Amino acid sequence: MNEYDYLMSAQNEIKDYVGLWIAIVDRKIVAKGDSARQVLKQVRKEYPDREPFVTKVPKNKVMLL
Repeated sequence: MNEYDYLMSAQNEIKDYVGLWIAIVDRKIVAKGDSARQVLKQVRKEYPDREPFVTKVPKNKVMLL
């Protein structure tokens, strides 16, 4: 399972992040924030050798990727 698959299957886990940007590494939410830039900065500091999956958790149930 990759990070995208994790995101699609973890609806109960991401409900606390509605309206926020999140970063996922190794099927775990490792950063959250109000902007993608803020989240990327945080995750690159903590996981410099990893490529995170970054997305905004939508406020409604429709999500276009």
